[in-house]
Amino acid sequence: MIQKDYISKNHSKFLIKYHVIFVCKYRKKLLIGAVEYDMKQIMQNISDLSDFNIEVMETDKDHIHMMICSEPKLSPLQIVRRLKQMSTTAIWKRHENYLRHVFYWGKHILDGWIFCVISRKCQSGNHQKIHRKPRVAALPRIFHPLN
Repeated sequence: MIQKDYISKNHSKFLIKYHVIFVCKYRKKLLIGAVEYDMKQIMQNISDLSDFNIEVMETDKDHIHMMICSEPKLSPLQIVRRLKQMSTTAIWKRHENYLRHVFYWGKHILDGWIFCVISRKCQSGNHQKIHRKPRVAALPRIFHPLN
């Protein structure tokens, strides 16, 4: 990592990156077609209005991967809360008829989330993981003594 990658402010120099994964509620495969395109646009618009930047974003049918560059004044929880709240209201306004048939109650689309801090050593590796298509691994069989 070269020195130009760091962000400089008046009294600080930093480089904070998070790998954030949002999962659709009940792992429903909602992020296809127009919903996927609109969700990406909405997330990018939210980051343009906020103090963080989405550098890379990829979606699968039931989850979204993002590489987010942030300032030290924002916690990961604040970033996630802003993205979930604003994207949920915006996507419901655009696709209410479709989503009403999928979710009978509540207006939540993104349910779970996970993040990890990206360090200098693993930044290039995680960047490549976002671009790769995820592999679905078979779940191991659970041993039950009565079976």
